[in-house]
Amino acid sequence: MGFADQQLQIQVPYSPDDTFNALKAAMEKLPKVKVDSASPTTRTVAAEIGMSLWSWGENISISVVPVEGGSGITVNSSSKVRANVLNGAKMQRILPR
Repeated sequence: MGFADQQLQIQVPYSPDDTFNALKAAMEKLPKVKVDSASPTTRTVAAEIGMSLWSWGENISISVVPVEGGSGITVNSSSKVRANVLNGAKMQRILPR
């Protein structure tokens, strides 16, 4: 991972298929998010987040895998502009919600 790349891992007590479907539906409703691809087979979503006051935009990849008791979710975020130093703080502020 580069300087402006971030990764977050969380676990939820829901099945991988339910988690993937909820994730995809939620991302499609977010105004500044463009879902580029979503694969139910691999349970991955690739998306772009548009520019904001704090960022030039980001590329996001989210994968859902089965774990004991539910699902593991891995979120990878990389800045569209490599010198964007504010993305790390922004991701920590937004994603845990």
